[in-house]
Amino acid sequence: MLHVTKNGYYASHDEINYVAMGHGASGGYWLPRNLEKTIVLRPVKDPKAVRNKVHGFKTTRRVNEWLKFDIEYGDFVSPDGMGKVGDFEVLFNWDGKLGDEYTGMSVKIRFPDEYSGGCYVDKVMCSEFKGAYEFPLPTKILQEFFYFAREERDQKTREFIKREEKKFNVTKALLVRSRCEIDPNTKRIVKCNYSQITNIRFGCDDEGIAFLVQSFFNPTPNDTNLEPK
Repeated sequence: MLHVTKNGYYASHDEINYVAMGHGASGGYWLPRNLEKTIVLRPVKDPKAVRNKVHGFKTTRRVNEWLKFDIEYGDFVSPDGMGKVGDFEVLFNWDGKLGDEYTGMSVKIRFPDEYSGGCYVDKVMCSEFKGAYEFPLPTKILQEFFYFAREERDQKTREFIKREEKKFNVTKALLVRSRCEIDPNTKRIVKCNYSQITNIRFGCDDEGIAFLVQSFFNPTPNDTNLEPK
């Protein structure tokens, strides 16, 4: 494992795995000898975004109805949680069954406000700072996202057969534009906020639905900077 640091840059790491590369050894040395590896460090530019106030999973027993979620606080909007502004809405579909009766659940996310939504970008996985420096403008955004986890069991014996899931891809970040205020005359955005979701996790147990959103939120309106402080 290689780990590189430098003042003014985010640390980065990589590895040289001769076995995975299919190389052999000779005379006590891996071949080829003197192998070179290039590691690019990402500079620290102008950190402004703030990590959301996540203190573990948020739970709810409300299923099959849309709940508002605050990215800044990482929580459902009051009265379902401590959030204040609904950046997006989330709907959980689950029949409440667990154990051998469990067949799966799904999570739908939508941005109902005009011009709000998100887009995926690839993370730089080798870097300490993996996400995007800023929200790209202009860009095509999506307003609906869907994740699920399903299990298939024998209808008679209830024995487990297979599991299928589509969860948040941790190698990508979801860049979000929300809290949009629109000029009624020009139909253009006059005010909005940008954030970067780095992971979404969900599950269900005896307490209901467990939901976790990890993100960085820029509190300054119209500032596309998403580099975390």
